[in-house]
Amino acid sequence: MKYYKVVKTVKNRHYSVNVCSGDVIYGIPERLKYRVVEYKLNEWTRPSYDSKLFIFNDLKFVEMFVDIGLKEPLGPLAFYECEVVNPTKCYWVSLTTSIREFWRLCETRSASAIVHIGLNTRKAPMGTFTADAVKLTRKIEL
Repeated sequence: MKYYKVVKTVKNRHYSVNVCSGDVIYGIPERLKYRVVEYKLNEWTRPSYDSKLFIFNDLKFVEMFVDIGLKEPLGPLAFYECEVVNPTKCYWVSLTTSIREFWRLCETRSASAIVHIGLNTRKAPMGTFTADAVKLTRKIEL
């Protein structure tokens, strides 16, 4: 199965989509550094702590993700085919800064239980999977 990664491009470097361009240019605040992931072509990337990396399992879901208004607020995006380690369907994403707590609970509770324990979550975009590691292999155009 093919998988796809959406990355933000800042100064010809590729980062997690949730990274602010200004943070990369002017310095990432210490409190957010653990959330920043930089991707390099043909190199395996892993999260900097016990977390997962987000990917899509179909280009149509990448297009839907971009079409719901994420292209402008997030800055310049790039799209890659990728190889992944341990792809797993993802049902929820965290909207909170306590992201470490979110992943800890994902490992110990069912996805539906996470919503009921007070974390700020929402349903993951359609076609979202998580992976333990991602290798960008080929840039694609939408």
